[in-house]
Amino acid sequence: MGRRIHWMLMSLPKSFLRRYQLRFDYEYHNYHFTRYKARTAIDEFIVIRTSRNCFRIIYFNFRTNYFEYGSERTAKNCAQRILRIDEKISRAEEKEEEG
Repeated sequence: MGRRIHWMLMSLPKSFLRRYQLRFDYEYHNYHFTRYKARTAIDEFIVIRTSRNCFRIIYFNFRTNYFEYGSERTAKNCAQRILRIDEKISRAEEKEEEG
């Protein structure tokens, strides 16, 4: 069996990949990212590749019960959307810590 290239993982920065625990389905390119603090889940991204040109992205934050759902046509766009969500959540967490 030939090796597969996971373009989405290559499009995510190492800083993101270090903060999240990754599980993925090698064959179908489905991904599950979970971030923990002291063994307690903080948030998660679930990415399901439903077809060649469709990646479904689901985000859930366990502390705030915030959901976000969307889809992208390419792995690169999927990674960019994940990073936009992560940036938004990081800014909200910084504000929460400040005040």
